[in-house]
Amino acid sequence: MPDSRQVSMSLPLFSDLFTTLPAEWQTEGLREALLTAYRSELHCLVNAALHPDCREPRLVMRPWRETGTQWICEFWVADAATAWTPVHNFHGQNTSQWRYGGAIVFCKGEISTHH
Repeated sequence: MPDSRQVSMSLPLFSDLFTTLPAEWQTEGLREALLTAYRSELHCLVNAALHPDCREPRLVMRPWRETGTQWICEFWVADAATAWTPVHNFHGQNTSQWRYGGAIVFCKGEISTHH
């Protein structure tokens, strides 16, 4: 019988991501692009969390944060069973326990994903 484990998840609902963008950007085209990115990243996050090497998975997706002209929705899967060390990426995030990470970005009317 396969091992069972709990996956800790913290993420905003899609509707919350969409409706917190300024009203003038809430078009059907943007909604579809954001929904495609959200579903794709959620799929990748769950797959990373369920990988056998990820023993104590924590799946996190943050609400938007605005930085200049960009709106950024960061996400990652961390393995709490991995030792924490002071390892940081370019954005100042501690990545020592990460198995997967990136962001959905809204900038200049376009949605993109970054890993």
